Amino acid sequence: MACYALGPGDGESWLAPNEVVERLRTAFVWVDSDAQEGITYASRVLTRMKDMRAPQPVIDHLEQRYEDSIAVAVSDDRADSEHGLRFVVMPEESIKIYTEPQLLPLVRRCIAALGYDMMEL
Repeated sequence: MACYALGPGDGESWLAPNEVVERLRTAFVWVDSDAQEGITYASRVLTRMKDMRAPQPVIDHLEQRYEDSIAVAVSDDRADSEHGLRFVVMPEESIKIYTEPQLLPLVRRCIAALGYDMMEL
């Protein structure tokens, strides 16, 4: 499994999570979004950061924005979720997509729809 991090290029602005969802709707046949699932995920990240004693600015950043997070699923065939992507969009954070390398073409479509750059982690 690979992890791809998507985000704006140098000098570019972050897209709001709602804007990310809207742009992905133009690139895929099926897009599902779930704000509650996104908030739950972001809340767990925030708890982990506190448990790890992350720097206070990191915690403050997450506390101010985690409630705007959205869980997203994209696919060209809703019935076949094995051939789709699932990830969480958190405000002003890179979008981390964990997937099998054979789904890289879907990741590239996300990049094109968002106008973001990609880094493999």
